[in-house]
Amino acid sequence: LPPLTSNSCGTDFTMPETYLNSSTEADLVIFVKALAMTDSTVAYASPCVFSSINTRPLAGVITINSNTFKISYKKSIDYMYAFVHEMTHVLGFVNELFDYFPNGGSKLYTTKTKTTVAGTFTSVYSLLMPELINHARTFFDCSTIESFDLENQGEDGSKNSHFEVSFVGNEMMNSMAFDGIRLSKFTLTFLNSTGWYNIDMSVAEVLTFGKGEGCAFMNSSCDASKFKDFCTVKNALYCSSDRLSKALCISTQFSDSCHIKIPENILSCSNSQFAEYLTTTEFIGVTSRCYETSSSGKVSAMCYE
Repeated sequence: LPPLTSNSCGTDFTMPETYLNSSTEADLVIFVKALAMTDSTVAYASPCVFSSINTRPLAGVITINSNTFKISYKKSIDYMYAFVHEMTHVLGFVNELFDYFPNGGSKLYTTKTKTTVAGTFTSVYSLLMPELINHARTFFDCSTIESFDLENQGEDGSKNSHFEVSFVGNEMMNSMAFDGIRLSKFTLTFLNSTGWYNIDMSVAEVLTFGKGEGCAFMNSSCDASKFKDFCTVKNALYCSSDRLSKALCISTQFSDSCHIKIPENILSCSNSQFAEYLTTTEFIGVTSRCYETSSSGKVSAMCYE
């Protein structure tokens, strides 16, 4: 990393003097600052210094919202993933850098007009990365996938710089901050496809949202009667598709108004660390699984052996 200037990472960030006068032996430097924000934002990030050789990010800033970022055991896992999420933006998961990827630049994505249950959206980025497309075809069991859509809603920081929530649910690089996040092969394959990094795919975590659901899943109207990862009653508890935990039914603009099931770490059926969050009639252990019940139209989920 070459010597930086006082405003290398913007005028609202005070560069530490250590980085002003000499170069730094590092592939990447990430600065972290806290800012009291008035909204519900957890954190945001962007790269700010780039290689003169191949435009790879050399430094970036992660800004955390001190009003929402409150450390607790219950939230520690969520915040860990939040940091890794923002680090991934610094590594290059921002649409402004797509044209500079050594592995193909502008040939790695296209733009399209997309119609969903939430409406019609223009200038939506859809990835053409061969390795990512092959993974999506295998994951969804759909051999006809030609491109992979990014998020079509939100402001500039969300739209086109995250995976589409209704496709990948609780994958780490979606636009939402919630429990049960997974760092899957989708994110790792994206980074590997940039041409800047050699990614160890063995660290990928298991993602079950949408897995094996076929081509219709990505072109559906979020029909809960046909696909296991959609639901009908917002804020109700269902079971995750692998039945290892309870899942909260959520719906936001980022899910295109679809109701989707998001696994809850603190409502795991197998992790005894979270036993306090289950009822006294439930069983928690490695052989426990989630079961859904319905009574008088009310959906419920319980952990039993």
